[in-house]
Amino acid sequence: MTDYVHEFPDYDDILSLPSGWTDISWHNDACPSFMRKFGAVEYRIFCDYKDPERREIPHAKQFVIYIEDEVNCNCIDQTDTIEEAIDCVYREVNK
Repeated sequence: MTDYVHEFPDYDDILSLPSGWTDISWHNDACPSFMRKFGAVEYRIFCDYKDPERREIPHAKQFVIYIEDEVNCNCIDQTDTIEEAIDCVYREVNK
């Protein structure tokens, strides 16, 4: 298991996700990320820097949610808070 604090020691926010989410942060990505699988579908939340000037895309929101399966990787939303990102995933799972 990775740890975003070790992979991104200069990260400028504190991240706390509910149980069931796995820290899959990797230093070669632009920012930390967390994953949770529901059935065959993985949901991944990229947690960009709090400071917009440090983000990969400065005008993007801090949290970007992707759905990944064996074939596709699609962005489904962007949010300003981790809570909104988690809610987005749960809404998608419960469709």
